[in-house]
Amino acid sequence: MDYTEIFDRYIDGQLEGKELEDFNEKLRTDNEFRQSLDKYIRLNKATAEVVRDKKNTEEELQIDEAVDESSLQDISKYGKDKRGVPDEQTASFTETLSNAEKGSLKGTFGVKTRRLAIQFAIAATVIVAILFTLFFLLKQNKIGNEALFTMYYKPYAETQEVLEITRTNDNFYYALKVFEAGDWARAAVLFDKLSDSAELKVYAAFYSGLTFMQMGRWEQAVKKLEEVVDYGETQVEKPALWYLGLCFLRIDDSVSARRQFEILASTKNEYTGRSRRILRLMR
Repeated sequence: MDYTEIFDRYIDGQLEGKELEDFNEKLRTDNEFRQSLDKYIRLNKATAEVVRDKKNTEEELQIDEAVDESSLQDISKYGKDKRGVPDEQTASFTETLSNAEKGSLKGTFGVKTRRLAIQFAIAATVIVAILFTLFFLLKQNKIGNEALFTMYYKPYAETQEVLEITRTNDNFYYALKVFEAGDWARAAVLFDKLSDSAELKVYAAFYSGLTFMQMGRWEQAVKKLEEVVDYGETQVEKPALWYLGLCFLRIDDSVSARRQFEILASTKNEYTGRSRRILRLMR
């Protein structure tokens, strides 16, 4: 059973009244519950100490702000590249449609109807221009590596294999919960500790790579994901190749990125189609 939420509230002093009484009673009567709490407190304390030694809060905020700013720049750049027309033209197009809609709702005819037809014709022309520009940009390889990263990056979805591990290993389960909560600094420490386990080594390295990606530490992410690939055939080998390729896109290393996607594109797997599309856009 997952006691994470109530343990956190207990540690933070948020349990009161009957809820606190019931909690203390369970501590007295349930030995497994008491051991789980002791383990949770030790894990929290050890993690907090390591994180505090490695990085202070201000540095973490700076990293988060840098990653957010970089992501916004990527999205903005991709939008402009894809649109291929100045922002003012798009704004004019939006205004034309809005005015046309208002005119039609008011039931205006005659001269206004002819104007409306002309406005829709102009709007249709702009749409065709946008679509043509997008097609031309794709054909002429105008989408850069960072834009490709923005287009194709999605967080990793847990597999049944990973879920099975969480049922049998409390430490991995806790590290995964910290990761899912977005506490990247603590997650990095926890996965690093798990890398000593023979059973969890490859999964710990894989999630370390994903964590470093979230923190914007691309070189460290590459190192961890390469470790996973070097293990050979595992459940996370193909995902590691995919995210490794995305990392190389993000740091603008086209040669290395292409190498990962070519491996994925050459065999049948869940990333085959996406890898082939990226390779076409990179050419």
